[in-house]
Amino acid sequence: MNKFTLNVRTLSQAVNARFVEMHGALLPDVVPELTRAFRELETHRAKMTYNTGSIALSAGVFLFMAANIFKPRVIVELGTFLGKSTLSLAQGADWGESAERHLYTVDKDNPCFLPEKIGNVHIHPHPGKTSTERFSALVEAGIKADLISLDGRLMPEDLALVRELMHSETVILLDDFEGVEKGVANLQALTQLIGSYLFLPPVVEPRLAHFGVIDVHSTALLMPFSLLAITRQ
Repeated sequence: MNKFTLNVRTLSQAVNARFVEMHGALLPDVVPELTRAFRELETHRAKMTYNTGSIALSAGVFLFMAANIFKPRVIVELGTFLGKSTLSLAQGADWGESAERHLYTVDKDNPCFLPEKIGNVHIHPHPGKTSTERFSALVEAGIKADLISLDGRLMPEDLALVRELMHSETVILLDDFEGVEKGVANLQALTQLIGSYLFLPPVVEPRLAHFGVIDVHSTALLMPFSLLAITRQ
C-alpha cells in the first residue's frame, strides 16, 4: 500500500484555521486590546539600549491563541525587548482562567517596563542577563517550562539547559522563522530535542483579516505529537 502524505505547510494551515475557529468569539475583544497594548509598549522604544524589531500584531494574536489553547502554567521566553510577545503570551494563558501562572523572560540588552502581573500571570523579567545565565538559574531552581518562546538566538551552551527545562509536553514557539534568521537557526539547534514533535511553519490565515489583522508573522510552532488529538467532528 502507498502512503498518503501531507506536507507541514498544509498541516500548519489546518492548525491555524482551527486556532481561529476556536477563538472566533474572543478575537473581536482580543485584537483591539492587543492593538492598544502594543501601541502603549511602543512608547518605551526610546528607552531601549538596543533598538531592534518587534513582533507584528498577527504574531501577537498567534501567541495569544497558542497560549490560550495550551494553557501553560510556566512560560520561559528568550527576548523580551518591548514586551509585546510577553504580554500576548501572558494574556492568552490568563484569559478565562483563575489559576496563577509564571512567565520568566530574559533580555541581555534592554530594560523591562512590564508590570509585575498581567492578570494572574506573574512576570519575572531578567534584563541584562544572557540566556545561558537565566536558563541555568531556572534549571537550578527546578523549573520546568510548559511553553518556551524563543525570540533570540540560542547559544551552543543553552541546548543542554533547554533540554532540562523541557518536559514531555513542552510547546516551543520560534520567532523569525524565515530565510537565515534566528528562528531557522534555532530549529536546527533543537533538532536532537524534538524527535517526537510536529513542526508547523508560519502561514497566513486569511480569516484574521475579518478581525482587522492584516499583517503577517514569522512564528513557527513545535508541538509534541502527544498534544494532538484527531476527532470525528
